[in-house]
Amino acid sequence: MVRMFASWPDLEPTKGSFSTFWYSYYEETFRSLPTGTKVLLDVSRPELGDGLEQRADPAANPQEYAAFVGALAQHFGTKVAAYEIWNEEDSSGWWAGGPNPAAYTQLLKATYPAVKAADPSATVVLGGLTGNDFEFLEGVYAAGGKGSFDAVGVHTDTACNILSPYDFVRGAGNRMIADSFLPTVKSRGDARQRR
Repeated sequence: MVRMFASWPDLEPTKGSFSTFWYSYYEETFRSLPTGTKVLLDVSRPELGDGLEQRADPAANPQEYAAFVGALAQHFGTKVAAYEIWNEEDSSGWWAGGPNPAAYTQLLKATYPAVKAADPSATVVLGGLTGNDFEFLEGVYAAGGKGSFDAVGVHTDTACNILSPYDFVRGAGNRMIADSFLPTVKSRGDARQRR
């Protein structure tokens, strides 16, 4: 499986106007992958912020975002196995104004049926969280997000910027800390330290 970013402004520079260049780019990339490779498209709206940081404003209108992702699913069909709804929405680096589980849930609830209507076999992934962010995920459930995603993305790579996988511990209430999925991956037979 490969994970690719799909930038909303590139693919739909103006509402209702789709870029033939970018659609062709993705089609060609899909064709160049080894047979049997599954594609996960992470659909967000990255913008260059201060320095080289990626910043993004959440969709002002969840229905517009949902319509766009639904159009992608309609266009690409089974060439894309899964759609990740945003990226690290629990981080102010990707969700301007800071994490907002209720606002993100509105985006998720609007997009899930749009993707499933276009391609019922597609997997809808809750955008990759920065580590084991159980508090954000609990916020999504509290906002009514249950049933609006098929899987949860978790980014464990942020952990190695801080500590060795062997140094992770449980936090308050004996809950796993944000990056504790990293040692879980190792315990499943992957002895390589991920950086």
